[in-house]
Amino acid sequence: MDIRKLDFRLLKCLDALISECNVTRAASRVHLSQPAMSSALKRLRDLFQDPLLTRMQRGLVPTPRGVELARSAQAILQSVEAMASETGRFEPITAERTFRIAMTDYSGFVLLPPLVRRLQAEAPHINIAVSPMDRRIRADELLMDGSIDLAISNFPVLSGRLRTRELFRERFVCLARKNNPTIGKRLTLAKFTETSHAFISPHGGGFYGATDDALAALDRARRIAVSVPHFLVAPFVIASSDLIMVAPERVARHYAGSLGLRLLEPPVRIEGFTVSQRWHERTDHDAGAVWLRALMVDLGAARPRATGTPDSAGNRRLATRR
Repeated sequence: MDIRKLDFRLLKCLDALISECNVTRAASRVHLSQPAMSSALKRLRDLFQDPLLTRMQRGLVPTPRGVELARSAQAILQSVEAMASETGRFEPITAERTFRIAMTDYSGFVLLPPLVRRLQAEAPHINIAVSPMDRRIRADELLMDGSIDLAISNFPVLSGRLRTRELFRERFVCLARKNNPTIGKRLTLAKFTETSHAFISPHGGGFYGATDDALAALDRARRIAVSVPHFLVAPFVIASSDLIMVAPERVARHYAGSLGLRLLEPPVRIEGFTVSQRWHERTDHDAGAVWLRALMVDLGAARPRATGTPDSAGNRRLATRR
């Protein structure tokens, strides 16, 4: 291979093509015309003697060699960006950059709306590309190979080349429709275990969680009637049935206000969780990445909005607890 034929712009095209698996979208991502991107793909194929992308029934699919080359290209591009950021300050109001963040369903629900509001006001030319994150897509691997800049989830503590910083602590509350006849004025432990539950299982199909651990410690159990993988669906199930649901407070407060649900204190102590951001040490001193991480810390420190109106003495205490 003649290395002299490989320039910085061609590396950006390679990264975009393998990431998007679509010539038109890749062209838009690096601000090229579609014919120019097609020409770049032809040059890359000739240069590396590999098709890089092959057409399958479901569309363009990267070859193993294409994936390997794209990872190398991403590492080079990030190194160049880091060199540029070290020679000058990062000015959010004028900066043009795309940050790639892996988020769970929950962390996206909580943090993306305020993040976009802040970007529109403070960094209007910054783009955010969100990737899904579940057990099939390991955030640590994506950070290590440079596919993403940041990951946000409930992470275990670890050391090494990855860095982790806490954004906020979350607690659990209970949701029920306002005229649910099984609840009454307050949610007792007996009513909590006798009433059927909806359950959010991020990986799908689960019927056991932190609430069940807490109940087991009291030699109690509950019945989970419906298990769903998404935070978007479950509150609507509660609004149209006599089921109840234990949910993270930030999600519960939103839907309590928009769907007219009751926000209740669980009658059992349920262990909460920590939401953190994680990044690779290579971006420790990248001015843009440092700015983004500081912004996420600021957003995480914001208090949950009190969109739900408590409807009993027990629930008024819930409105002030953090």
